[in-house]
Amino acid sequence: MRTLVLFFHGAIGPGSKLEAKYLEALRSEGINPDNVHLEVINKGVGSGVYERYIAGLKGEGTVLERLLRDLGLGSPRRWRRIVIVSFSAGYGAPRAIYRDRASRKQVHVYVALDSIHSGFDPDGTACDDQLTMFIPLALRAVDGEVVFYLSHSDTPTPQPPVADAFSSTTQNAEEICRLVGVKMPPAPAVGHHNRADYGGFTIESFNLDAAAWSQKEHGRALTDWGPRVVAEAVRRGLDLDLGDTVAGMPAVQLDESEVKMPWGLRGLTRAITALGAKVSESLRPMVVRAFHAMVGGAGWLTEKDAWCASFASACAMETRFEGDEWPHKPTFRVREIWSSAIARATAVGMSKLRKDPALRKEVLVPGNLLCMARGGLPQGEGANAIGAGHVGRIERFDEAKGEIHTVDGNVNDEVARRVYGLWDKQLVGVVLYPGGDTIDNYEPTMEEIDYLAFLESIRFDELRESA
Repeated sequence: MRTLVLFFHGAIGPGSKLEAKYLEALRSEGINPDNVHLEVINKGVGSGVYERYIAGLKGEGTVLERLLRDLGLGSPRRWRRIVIVSFSAGYGAPRAIYRDRASRKQVHVYVALDSIHSGFDPDGTACDDQLTMFIPLALRAVDGEVVFYLSHSDTPTPQPPVADAFSSTTQNAEEICRLVGVKMPPAPAVGHHNRADYGGFTIESFNLDAAAWSQKEHGRALTDWGPRVVAEAVRRGLDLDLGDTVAGMPAVQLDESEVKMPWGLRGLTRAITALGAKVSESLRPMVVRAFHAMVGGAGWLTEKDAWCASFASACAMETRFEGDEWPHKPTFRVREIWSSAIARATAVGMSKLRKDPALRKEVLVPGNLLCMARGGLPQGEGANAIGAGHVGRIERFDEAKGEIHTVDGNVNDEVARRVYGLWDKQLVGVVLYPGGDTIDNYEPTMEEIDYLAFLESIRFDELRESA
């Protein structure tokens, strides 16, 4: 899943030397540029053109959602992280976006490259009313929820009583810091820069050129230190702990009213996106650790750790909506999946399924979990039936052939399809997911088609690059 960088007022042409500098800076932060989509938006001169552009976006949803649709970039949930960058007058766009409370929650990083200007208050400081949308952002950044990178130079602007006076980026940085309750970094000497870090809120002051060359300094925000600042901010955004996975894979943020697809089917669709993701010997510990940590495990213990249960639980966790009740404990142990399902009355033993064709039609449906023993026969079908075990998510059942088709993790170190016979002795039973018996002749809604497209855009093998 890729990171989206929306760059406002950046003269960065495709294939240009400047674009190459930004891509190289990403590499220096350990980020593969292929995993970043850089969208440059230039609307003209002055911050007003950007504010008017954002204000003029029509349609439903948040301001950010309308913007992405206008740019042909799909839904916010299709992106691993969303980063906004503004240079100079480009701050008009994020100012309009951050006025929308709902949009604030959809942006992970904001980088101001010698950006953010405003008018003046009567006391001669930057105008508070024109900065109010950035204060909640800064406070959330201090708490480590988001990243706000506020950089500024000593480039002067027209000051009162001059007509059309406006406050400089330094004056706005000072006022934002005052309102947030943090200290500005010391003013740097010529040829230097200083910074102050408060959680995810960074203020960086630049004074690389003598006063006579102040306008040149402003341009250097885009061409010289901008690439490093943006790359660092992107990396810090990827490092944010969003409560999803240790690899930073985003939780699906859809309302249950939008998507009626049963949870089990959502989990199966998520598993299918990972088919063929092979875990090499050298990378296996990272993937196992990510899966285990996602479901509350302590992390991998050895390179031979199994991860089928973690994979099954992780697929469910990433597609779970608020209100969905777990049919089993989300865990990295198969025996705990089965024993907890018995306790929650969501387990159906194989002995019942082998006797009852009608029950098989209700239970052996896409999305439910098939549990089995591994390395020996199960000890009945009770809570202690499974020692070493294996689990897969049912994709379909062929009644005529008596075959259960599944999508499993940890099959020769990869995610793969498997086929089990109804009478295979190692099978223990099935764990029922909510709504698992309601998907006959299922036809997705338009919202669910968008949801499926989102799932298809995710690959579990991204864990190998980010874990």
